[in-house]
Amino acid sequence: MENLKLYTLSLSPYNTKARLALKLKGLAFESIEMTGFDGREEVVKASGQPLTPVLIDGDKAIYDSFGILRYLDANFPGPRLYSADRETQQKIQEWEQFGKELGGIIGMVLSQAINNEIDDLVSEKAQALLDTVPQVLEDALSGSPYLMGDEISAADLTLVPFLRFTVWKAETVEHPLAKFVTERLQLHAKFPKTRAWIERVMELDREPVAH
Repeated sequence: MENLKLYTLSLSPYNTKARLALKLKGLAFESIEMTGFDGREEVVKASGQPLTPVLIDGDKAIYDSFGILRYLDANFPGPRLYSADRETQQKIQEWEQFGKELGGIIGMVLSQAINNEIDDLVSEKAQALLDTVPQVLEDALSGSPYLMGDEISAADLTLVPFLRFTVWKAETVEHPLAKFVTERLQLHAKFPKTRAWIERVMELDREPVAH
């Protein structure tokens, strides 16, 4: 059994991405949950910096979700997250860049909660973007269950964690930051393939973490 540890902040999209990748690979790991941005001495000691996610594999510490996924592909069996085919790999990287656009939309609302500066006009602008930007996802998913075809790839694991908040029902969400976002951003019903895709990918997170 692999002796892996993941320092994580579960609500963070990049942290969720790393967690989903470990589960997709079928790897046993210990999840060490951070509750915020304070009290991260253990993370700093392990990796030399305070940010999560951080994957510990024996005496190796890998941080940054992009680095973690590439490390998993290079060192462990299981489904490939990236492709050996150059053209396919380039497309995955393009989707990863698209994640920054989705992250920007979520950030427009989330930053209000973090800074305690509510701006309804900014929230409305974010929702307007969310009503149009996902059309590229809807089109890409018209002929396959995942962005790169029949199998989950790093493209799916990168994008879905940003959008998962937008398909939750606000009344079922307890975490205040997640609830704040969910109350202000909802993925429109005109994107049924995208909504179903989010649910398919997040099924990975319902698998128990093996120890």
